[in-house]
Order: sequence, then structure tokens, then C-alpha cells
Amino acid sequence: HGLFHQAILQSGAGHFTRTAEDAATFSDRILASTNSRSVSDLLELPLPQLLDAQFRASLQTALVDTVAGGDGVFLPMGPVIDGVLLEERPIDAFRAGRAHALPMVIGSNRDEWTFFSAHAEPSKEPETRALLRRRFGEADHADEVAFRRYGTGIARDVQDRGTAAFVFDECQTDHYFRSPAVELARANAQHRPHDTFLYEFTWGPAGALHTIEQPFVFGNLEPWKLGIFLYVVGFRAPRSLADTMMTAWTTFVRSGVPAAPGLPTWDPVFDEVRSMVIDRTSYMQREDLARFPPDRSSPA
Repeated sequence: HGLFHQAILQSGAGHFTRTAEDAATFSDRILASTNSRSVSDLLELPLPQLLDAQFRASLQTALVDTVAGGDGVFLPMGPVIDGVLLEERPIDAFRAGRAHALPMVIGSNRDEWTFFSAHAEPSKEPETRALLRRRFGEADHADEVAFRRYGTGIARDVQDRGTAAFVFDECQTDHYFRSPAVELARANAQHRPHDTFLYEFTWGPAGALHTIEQPFVFGNLEPWKLGIFLYVVGFRAPRSLADTMMTAWTTFVRSGVPAAPGLPTWDPVFDEVRSMVIDRTSYMQREDLARFPPDRSSPA
């Protein structure tokens, strides 16, 4: 019946895997960059050297993929479909009923990709439109429709709305985080319709960036406890929001239903795909499934 009784998935789902060939290529790059011949050689390396080799192999993988017309391979290290430990993408197993469905809370943050683009050169319109064509295809002006749809979204700053950089970030957030979370929730709900719950975290002084929810889940909001999270959380994080999340998460663990004072009733993902928007004022929202790009993440 599986190893887990329940699951809470934050900013992660079951879409993105690597082929055995991809994994072998990446491993060869790490071995070559360290003049190693085997895993045993790698185990003898100092940690800084190993991390540097990982960084350089990741950069090389991203550059090769970009030249080939891809996105640059976001996070090249990941689960590998090797036919032994993992035979297919988890999302495909859930959809086909071959995975162990279980009570689940799953979600993402509204502005996930801003965490990765914050220190990069803002995307220009040609780059953004090329991304949209890769995501949505070129038939029936799909990229133009997507540009207009994303351009009217909720911007971190009103002046950002409609810009190429904003549209780029929104599309990447959907592709890598929001759409996979929603789709895994829908797949799990086929078998657990009454205890599959979806959320979207939207609080943040510079947007609801990737990882920003973590200090709220554990209640570590004091600046001296935040560490690197101080960059995304700031000095005035609302303690009441942390109390709400901790209570909702622990209540789910105890009872199978997330709930907390101040939260409205959290409807499960059933006939209608609805999610809890978690912020200073939380509320249920209906997911706009039409905005998501098609699932093009399969390694096959």
C-alpha cells in the first residue's frame, strides 16, 4: 500500500524526469570535469570541488540545450526513468492508476520563477515570444493569445503587467510549477476525490517567490532564523500567516483535512478544480485550466 500515509507537496509534482541517456551524459560531464573515472573517485573529492563540478556540468548541459532550441534544461539533476527503479513519469503513473493515491495537499507559489530570474537580464519580447511558441505551438496564433492572457495577470508591480519579462516569468511559473501541481492534484483526485487539496501561496514583499512559504510552514520568521530566506521574506513577515499555515498543515496530518482559524472551508479537488489562495486574507479560487501550456515535459 505504499510507504507514505499522506503527502504535502510544496512547489513540486511529478512531471519532470530525465532519460537514462541524459543521466549518463550528465554523469560523464562531471567525471570529465574532475578527471575522475568512477563514482569511487568522486567520493574522494572535497565537497567544494564536487559542487563546482556539478555547477559546471549543469551550465554546460543548459548551454547545449539552449543551442538546440530548448529552455536550457532547468535543474538537470532529477529522477531518471531507468526502467528499474522508475519506469515512467510519476504523473503518468498517477493518471493511469498505477501509483499509490493518498491524501494529499499540493500547491505552488504565485511568482515562483521570479526567484530564478531576479538576478538575470530581463527577458525581451523576441525571447518571450519564442518561449511561448515552444510552450503553446505556433498554430492559430497560440503564442499571441498566450502573451495577451499572461500580460493581464496579477503583477508584482502594476507597471510590470504586460511586459515581456513579466509574461516570461508567468509562463515559466506555470510550466514548471503551477500546471504540474494542478495536474497531479487532478490525477490523485481521480482516486482520492475527498482528500486531495490544492493551494496557491501569494504573499511576498517582492512577489511570492520560490521557497518563500517554507519559513511560514515552520514558523521561523525571526530575521536571525531566516538565513538565506531573509532575501525573499524580509523583516515584516506576518506571524498570523505562519500560524495559519502551521495549523492547516498539522491539522491535515492529524485529520486528513487542512483547516485553521481564519481559513474558509478548504474544498477538495473534486468535480471542480478549486484551490486555497493562502495570504493575509485567504479564499478559495477556481483554477483557470485554459491558461496552462500543454504538457511537453515527457522525456520520451
